[in-house]
This record gives sequence, C-alpha cells and structure tokens, in this order.
Amino acid sequence: MAYSQVFSEKSNYLLSITDGEISDMDSFITWARAVISKAREAGFSKILFDNRTFRLNLSSSDVNMFSRITDAVGINGSEFRFAVLFCPGNTEACHLAEIVFADKVDGYMEFGNQQDAQEWLNM
Repeated sequence: MAYSQVFSEKSNYLLSITDGEISDMDSFITWARAVISKAREAGFSKILFDNRTFRLNLSSSDVNMFSRITDAVGINGSEFRFAVLFCPGNTEACHLAEIVFADKVDGYMEFGNQQDAQEWLNM
C-alpha cells in the first residue's frame, strides 16, 4: 500500500507525519532514510514521529531485522532521539520496534499523545 510523508521543522525537533501503510521492508527502508536524511539536512537530532494514521504491517522477522536496518539507513546510536506517536490499531509492530530500537538510539519512546512526546524530547 501507499503512504504519504510530511515533515515540519519545529524549534528543536523535526516532526515527521506519516499516513498510510508500509508492508514491505524496502518501502520501510526508503521511509526511514527519508526521515534521517531530512533530520540531518535540517540539523535536528530529535525527531517526533506522528504515526497515528500510519500502519507498519511487517512480519515479526522483518521487525527483528530493524537492528540491521539501522546500519542500512545510517543511524548512529548516539545521534538521534526518537519520540513516536503510534497508531492505536498497530501496537504490536510498534512495540516490537521499541524493543529493537531501545539499544540502537540515544532515546526511543512511544507515546499516546503529542504533548507527552514533546515534553520527553525537551528533557
């Protein structure tokens, strides 16, 4: 399925809003590379992912490959802090991503609302 991705530069973080669905690893890598590239280009180390209308429909084995994906995308563990507003109907994939990314980036946390995510990014 298709997805749309919009970026908004805030005062101290990049907001990435995604709508739609990704159901294959190649599309996921393309999506992730776009976010990381935009953050680096804009000079942000903090990213707020608004994925409330985004469905990540990957298999468990795909999600377990995330640790290898970070290398393919070019994510340096201490370079970024990710706050994620997850899609309520897609919690399983999001929680698997949280487990995998927990030791791959400086900070990774999931939230149910934007205010909590922003406060955490600003800590």
